[in-house]
Order: sequence, then structure tokens, then C-alpha cells
Amino acid sequence: MPDHLHVLLLGTSEQSDTKAAMDAFKYKSGWWFYRNRPDISWQKDYWDHVVRSYEGWEAQARYIAANPCRAGLAPNVFAWPYTGCIGHKLEEVLLDAFW
Repeated sequence: MPDHLHVLLLGTSEQSDTKAAMDAFKYKSGWWFYRNRPDISWQKDYWDHVVRSYEGWEAQARYIAANPCRAGLAPNVFAWPYTGCIGHKLEEVLLDAFW
């Protein structure tokens, strides 16, 4: 989305700290913005939600992927060029979430 970012983090162990991961992401990317794009900065805080196992990550992934479609910025979830995935193939994640 042009003015905000959705991130779905999945810890890989009991010791995973998704808040620390998000804080590190904001710090490092904020520093990059400061040096390379001083006209862009993150807001101070962020809204977070812990996805419970009964909720399923798929519903969250569908919401995130469909956001540009709801805003009229992309005709389908595969067309938005700024959707990405680290550690898994994006197409497989989207197909798992939608079908």
C-alpha cells in the first residue's frame, strides 16, 4: 500500500520474539530511510496482533494480500508488485492461503 505496510511474521521456535524482530526491522529500515530517503519515516508505533492457532495465518495472509485489490490498486493478489515473502515461495503461500 502507498502509505502503510502489512507484515505477517511467524516465529520458528518457542524462543522467537516477533516484537524484537519488528522493532529491529523498523530501526534498520528507518536508518536506511534517514540516509537514503529523508522524506520518508515510520510512525512512532505500530499496531500488532498475535494470531492465535484457531484464527489461522491464512485469514491474515488473505487480508494482507487482498488489501491492494480492495483499494483498487491491483486486479488480483498476484498483480501487486510489492507483495513479498522471505523463506517461502510467495506463490505457494498465496495459494495455500486462498485455496
